[in-house]
Amino acid sequence: MYPVEQQIYGPILMEKWGEVEAARKLHRSLKPLMLATWVALPLKKGKPFLRPDELVKREVGLVRSASEDNVCCWDPRHLVMADDPARDAILLNFLLRQFVEYGCRVVPVASLRESYSRLSVMAEHSKRAGSGIAIRLKLEDLEEYDLLDTLLDSTGLTSADCMLLIDLGQREFAEHDEFAAALIRWVDALHERGNWAKIVVAATSYPLKNPAPDNGEVSRPRAEWLVWKWALELDPDFGNRATFGDFGADCEVKDFGSGGIPIPHIRYALENAWRIVRGIDFPSMRNVMRRAATAPQFMGRAFSAGDEFIADCASGVTENCGSASHWRFANMNHHITLALTALAQIYGVGIIERVAHNHEQPSLIGI
Repeated sequence: MYPVEQQIYGPILMEKWGEVEAARKLHRSLKPLMLATWVALPLKKGKPFLRPDELVKREVGLVRSASEDNVCCWDPRHLVMADDPARDAILLNFLLRQFVEYGCRVVPVASLRESYSRLSVMAEHSKRAGSGIAIRLKLEDLEEYDLLDTLLDSTGLTSADCMLLIDLGQREFAEHDEFAAALIRWVDALHERGNWAKIVVAATSYPLKNPAPDNGEVSRPRAEWLVWKWALELDPDFGNRATFGDFGADCEVKDFGSGGIPIPHIRYALENAWRIVRGIDFPSMRNVMRRAATAPQFMGRAFSAGDEFIADCASGVTENCGSASHWRFANMNHHITLALTALAQIYGVGIIERVAHNHEQPSLIGI
């Protein structure tokens, strides 16, 4: 199994430009602390399957750009590369070999009910490259111990060759203390079943629909983080048996082809909440950035590359405020930095303070 001991944060991220750029521009002291799971996007409907070289450019290129040579997970659940399962498995094997060729330390992700053709390819890759595999468990899978044992038996892998990715998805946490106690029981029960290399618990309570009104703002709790902190209150050693993870803004979206006009907004993560600041159209994003950057909760231009982008848009340093992909980059780079900074404090890990780029920046006073 690739080394996964030092990573303290396991977000589940889409292979969209904004999230890839957010990871690419993380401060150098933070990158080795993150064990990201990159979820490959499906091919566009009605389009022909990609050639092998096109798949390499799309998948290996994105992951290499985002994670460099740091260990990460790669989840191809949505990426069907051929109609024929045998051909799809051949292409999966080719891609996994290309990840190694280009210096990407990728742990492939399999579901508990993964097809035999794909699972066998992932298992052989694990043995060949020493990568291990990640087994993704949904909430309804957490007590399917027989299926977990069958997966290990069928692949010839041991629990030490595998990490578990508990994907709780998008949900409301009505009772933080009760859910935290249940989470501890689930994780401990899984540890009793094997010597897993790592267990990551990922969830999000961010609403599927943008909750802010036009030209308004709203706050929503980061309930998954509150549950995690409550679990640490109940059992201070829990953080040594499981790793916190969360999601980007829309990692639970199932309809990838829905399209639509992006909503102009900034989703700014705070210690225990999100502050969502919304505009009405693309030109209104300058004012959105100003409202975000002049709020007392703003953490400063030097906090992250995302904060620097927000501040520069607000002050007029940038010619415009970019596209929805740029807003996603700012949201996620700030979010990941905040999560890693908070977790580093919990685990006693030292990080280097970021220094912002210098610009001839107009003052925000009076804006």
